[in-house]
Amino acid sequence: MEEKAIRFGAEKSLVGILTLPKKENRQDNLPAVIILNSGLLHRVGPNRIYVRMARELAAAGITVFRFDFAGVGDSAKDNSQRSYEERNVAATRAAMDMLTKKENITSFMMTGICSGADISFQAARIDRRITGIAPIDFYSLPSTAYLLNAYKKRLVTPQSWGNLFSGKSEVFSILKKVFTNITFLKTATASDNTAPNAQKNLEADIVAGFQELADRQLNLRFIFSAGSPAYFNYQTIFAKKVAPLSTARKFSIDYFETADHGFTLQYHQQQLIDAIKAWASPGS
Repeated sequence: MEEKAIRFGAEKSLVGILTLPKKENRQDNLPAVIILNSGLLHRVGPNRIYVRMARELAAAGITVFRFDFAGVGDSAKDNSQRSYEERNVAATRAAMDMLTKKENITSFMMTGICSGADISFQAARIDRRITGIAPIDFYSLPSTAYLLNAYKKRLVTPQSWGNLFSGKSEVFSILKKVFTNITFLKTATASDNTAPNAQKNLEADIVAGFQELADRQLNLRFIFSAGSPAYFNYQTIFAKKVAPLSTARKFSIDYFETADHGFTLQYHQQQLIDAIKAWASPGS
C-alpha cells in the first residue's frame, strides 16, 4: 500500500493521511472510507487503532483517509464562530471534495469513535455522497440512571465491601461521586428551564436522523463497547424508538461486551477492525 500526507481545505490548514491500496488490489466499485477523530485524539486514534484500521482496509482494496479536525494534531485552529459540529462537518465535506479531485472518488463511508461517530452521523444527513456510516460508541447523553449503572458493579463487589472493614474501602468515595453527579445533573436542569426540552429535542432529532438514513438505504452499522456510556443510553433512550429500523436492508448493531471505550486490548482492536472491514466491503 501507499500512504501520503495531505494538506487540504480552503486554506490548506487541515492535515490527513491517505492510505491507498495497491493498484492491482483496488476495488473501484467500493466507496472510500473516511475515519474521523475521536475527541482530542489525533488521526492515529485510541491506541493507534485508526492506523491499523486504515492499513487493513487498504490491504482489502479500499481507499482510506484519516485526518485531524481543526485544532487537533497537525491541523490549524479554526477561529471562526462556527460550532464544533458545524466546522467538523464542513471539514469532513472538504475531505470528500479533495478525494474527488485527487482520486476521482465520488462516494464515501464514514466511521469514527465517540465524537467522530457523532460527526459521521450529522455529515451523512446533509451530504448524499455518503453511502454508509459505522459510528462507534455513538452519542452519550447524561442521565442519573447512567451514573448509577456506571458505579453499581463496584458497589456490589464483595471485595469493595470487604475493604470497608479493613480501612481500604472506596465504597464511600464511589457513593460520593454518584450523588455529587446526580446533584449536578438535577441542579443544571433546575437552573436551566430549557435543559429537559433540549435533551428531548436532541433525542427526537437523533431518532429522526436514523429514520432519514434508513429511508435512504445507507449501509448502517452501529458499534458499541461495554466501556462506553453510549451503549447504556442507547439501550435506555433509543432502543425502542430505533428498533423498527432493524427491518432496513442495511442496518446492524454490534455490542462488544468486554471491550473498553479505547479498545485497548489487541483482541478488541482486531474485533473492531474485522467488523469495519465487513461493513466497508460487504460480501468480501
